[in-house]
Amino acid sequence: MEENEKILIQAEFNPIVKTYILVYVLGILLITVVGIPLAIIWVCGVGQWYSGHFYERLFCVLTEKHLRFRMGILFTIDKTIPLENIQDLTFYEGPVLKHFNLAMLKVETAGQSEHSGNQMKLVGIKDAHIFRESA
Repeated sequence: MEENEKILIQAEFNPIVKTYILVYVLGILLITVVGIPLAIIWVCGVGQWYSGHFYERLFCVLTEKHLRFRMGILFTIDKTIPLENIQDLTFYEGPVLKHFNLAMLKVETAGQSEHSGNQMKLVGIKDAHIFRESA
């Protein structure tokens, strides 16, 4: 991404994403037998620390030519997608996301198959409808 590229919109993330991450990971841990002891550790403090730092590192910006997204703590994902490669932006609100008043934008790019795990998923963008229309 070029340094002098004009930024059209920088996404702001809803702070409730921290709670969503905490509950989402807790749900995954409780489903597995091995995860149940880890769930106790997760709830006792590790989860709050992790979800807080995860939220602070979320970054998404739309420029004239690219969509750039960065997230993660231990394993950082930093994606830059040229706008001409974006084929679809899907707005998703499931029951859990609706409960937290959140939405997810799924970005599909050229050359992806339906079952590939390479889609970019943006959870918790404030005014996600406006961000979608801008992209």
